[in-house]
Amino acid sequence: MSRKFKIGIQEFESCGKDIINLLNLRPEMEKLLKNVEITLLGYTSNIDWSRYPSIKIREEISETDKFDVILCIGSILPGQEKRIHDLRNKTIQIVAVGACSLYGVRPSISTSGFTNEEWDEVEKVTKNKVPEYQDLFRKSVCEIVKTEYRIPGCPIDEYSFMKFIYDLIEGKLPRLEVAPVCWECKLKGNECIFMTKGIVCLGPITQSGCGARCPTLENKPCSGCGGLLIDANLKEWYQMVLKYGKTIEEVNKFFVSR
Repeated sequence: MSRKFKIGIQEFESCGKDIINLLNLRPEMEKLLKNVEITLLGYTSNIDWSRYPSIKIREEISETDKFDVILCIGSILPGQEKRIHDLRNKTIQIVAVGACSLYGVRPSISTSGFTNEEWDEVEKVTKNKVPEYQDLFRKSVCEIVKTEYRIPGCPIDEYSFMKFIYDLIEGKLPRLEVAPVCWECKLKGNECIFMTKGIVCLGPITQSGCGARCPTLENKPCSGCGGLLIDANLKEWYQMVLKYGKTIEEVNKFFVSR
């Protein structure tokens, strides 16, 4: 019998949206669990894991532990850096999952992609209240250890994530489509809220992969949670925004609010 692919999951400071998105994919998760062994190594969200009894839950890391990949979710607070170094020594692949993990931002930088009912669930599962002063020292996973892959989004797109995991299991090199959120917005048939309404939007300079959640689900501008597009032309974007009647103060305020 062949060995199962071993996945470790460590949640640091997170609102729980990424994990909730994955757990809500019940048929896909049940199929995945037939092919992999998942161990939850630590979590901060009070999520009910009982619907997936085959997921192992333990916080201890033993000397013999080895994982094919460890998924790290959330930003890192003081006192948690040793943990991420310990995890780095237990795998050949670490994946930073979600905007908090990639950029060290506060949880819930974006509120898109959830209904009011789902947001109620997010509020309920947020267990740890972080002392305000500690927010000043948040770090991304990528600042502390080497990461082999990075999955942007707030929350992540669960279907793209599943494809990513299956690529890893099958030994394929996961690929990230280098394209702006505007590309996905057009595929969705959305009206461009910048061109038609003059609303400042980060879509032209933000990495795609979210399914254009903000414009599609809430008719809101892109908040940039996917991170800066590799070949983003910031100068042209800035000039375009000013051309359409926005002041420098308005543009700067928009960036600060993110």
